[in-house]
Amino acid sequence: MLSKYRDRKLNSIRLEYPLLYFKKLIGLINKIISNGGFFAKVSVYRLFYKKIKTNSEISGQDLERIRYLSAVTPFWSIVTCVGVFSTILLLKNLYISTLFVIPIIIYVYPLLISELKRAEYLKGLESEMFPFSILLYLNSLLGKGIGTVLSDVKSSNLFNNLKREVELVERDSLINGKSLSMTIKSRSRLLARHILADMYMKVITSEFTGVSLKERTRDIVKELSTSLSELYKDYVERATEITEVIFALFLLFPLTALGFQFLGNGNNILILLLPLGLAPPIILWISIIQPNMGYRVKLKGWQWTALVCSTALLVIPISNLEYRVIGLVLVSQLILYPSYSEIKNSDKIFKDFLNILALVSDYTRLGRGIRQSLLNIDLDNFSGPTFKFLMKLKSLIRESKPLSMAETGNTFLNQLLGVLDILDRKGSDSLMVIHETMNIISELHDSRRRLSLQLRSFSVLALLTPLLLWFTTTSLSFISSTPAGWINNLNLTYSLVIAAVYSKIYKFTLINPPLYLTVVLLSLTLSMIPHPIL
Repeated sequence: MLSKYRDRKLNSIRLEYPLLYFKKLIGLINKIISNGGFFAKVSVYRLFYKKIKTNSEISGQDLERIRYLSAVTPFWSIVTCVGVFSTILLLKNLYISTLFVIPIIIYVYPLLISELKRAEYLKGLESEMFPFSILLYLNSLLGKGIGTVLSDVKSSNLFNNLKREVELVERDSLINGKSLSMTIKSRSRLLARHILADMYMKVITSEFTGVSLKERTRDIVKELSTSLSELYKDYVERATEITEVIFALFLLFPLTALGFQFLGNGNNILILLLPLGLAPPIILWISIIQPNMGYRVKLKGWQWTALVCSTALLVIPISNLEYRVIGLVLVSQLILYPSYSEIKNSDKIFKDFLNILALVSDYTRLGRGIRQSLLNIDLDNFSGPTFKFLMKLKSLIRESKPLSMAETGNTFLNQLLGVLDILDRKGSDSLMVIHETMNIISELHDSRRRLSLQLRSFSVLALLTPLLLWFTTTSLSFISSTPAGWINNLNLTYSLVIAAVYSKIYKFTLINPPLYLTVVLLSLTLSMIPHPIL
């Protein structure tokens, strides 16, 4: 027993030492390169310094860390370039030349990370503007300024991204010795064209012009709902542009390449699968440009475990790969269905929340507090997930716990509950604040409904994709002896990838079991129709 333990220990040491030495070697090379010289002079940090510095100031990135990465990436880019060139000479295959994109990505990696973190930070701020505007209006009714609002943000668990913004404001004020007003002015210039920059300027200018902060913040609340509607309209136009890119990459390119391979009697899988590698960047691009719908999906531990275990279906001894992939998709979508159901339930609660606030408003007119008003709501007026949600709220109120503990799958709802907590604690004129909140939610709900109707056509496109691919590939098979099973696998793969991209566009989430199951069943049905040449 001891000898077995000793052997295992020795084997682990044998594995750890080479990895440790390799990491030390890489670290030593990076340290030598980063100290200066030619590579530092041609780094993206030197070439795009102003851009990277601005991104760092906006989102609070570590500028020294970006400088270090920029100093070492040119060297590793050249090493990778040599490796790709050697592979081309060794395999004598020009299709591998597409791998030259890897050295380019390595070289611009620090700039890409800087841009992505900036975009992520601004998008995170955008998702919290709605409750922040309500908080501004609430404090203006109490005669409080922007300083009190930022203190509320810092002490609340409601604002994750705005907390970071407050830290950046405080750091800038402390390091540069500026007043709060001057610091906020600087931040508004830095965050140009962002909703928060507009809010900053209107609040600060009201202090100098003498305009009532109460009136100014009410205007901010109204303009926010208008800007959200404009954001939705702009997204519809950009979604149409993305569709053109999807058509070119995932339909036109593979079908054209497939046609040439049929004519040339060749089957180069690499060139046909190449567009699939662009799916993650496209989904990331969609995530950046699309408006935040408030969906917050967290997979449970058992779901992650089940998803990992489900990949074992790919090694089942079945000759047809298509059936194994279909089995994997079916099982994975069943695993993800509870998360999809959570999204649907949160949408239902958000839709009914306007009625809940209307009832709370009626009770506050009678002089009751917000928490007492929620206790008095008749549960018979609601059903399904909204009924359970109200039951949870009432339970929290009886236990004297914050309303924000009744977390849902929608961050907008969670933020609204946090605002109600602050409103109840401050005890101001809650009726006016609730009235403005109801107006925003009403306009927001109408805008989201219109957006959903305008994007509905993308679900039709996702369902038409398997039919389009099947029709085109079977037509091309007239001039080729390519096996039907190979064509079916290609059709299924592209159909699922395109369905995922379209789901992200019109459902704002990749979790969409009904769509994937429909696409799989449709692809399976079409694959059973005999090809012209088998």
